[in-house]
Amino acid sequence: MDAVHNVVHLRAKSAGDNVIYYWQMSADGGQTWTDLGKTREPKKSVPGLTRGKPYQFRYRADTSKLSKLWSDPVGVLVP
Repeated sequence: MDAVHNVVHLRAKSAGDNVIYYWQMSADGGQTWTDLGKTREPKKSVPGLTRGKPYQFRYRADTSKLSKLWSDPVGVLVP
């Protein structure tokens, strides 16, 4: 994860081929989660964040055979 210019660049561990990664963000300590969409690559950029505000991010990797649980949240304070 890299926070530069109010943008956070997220990167997940690759779960193989034919995987869809679902991304979420929380701005209230994990009480509520906002969907950030899905990607076929294990990475996602999130622009427009507020400087000095803490956020949490998580992802889920889904395949046609199984749906994995959400990852542990990762916190970042946008510089």
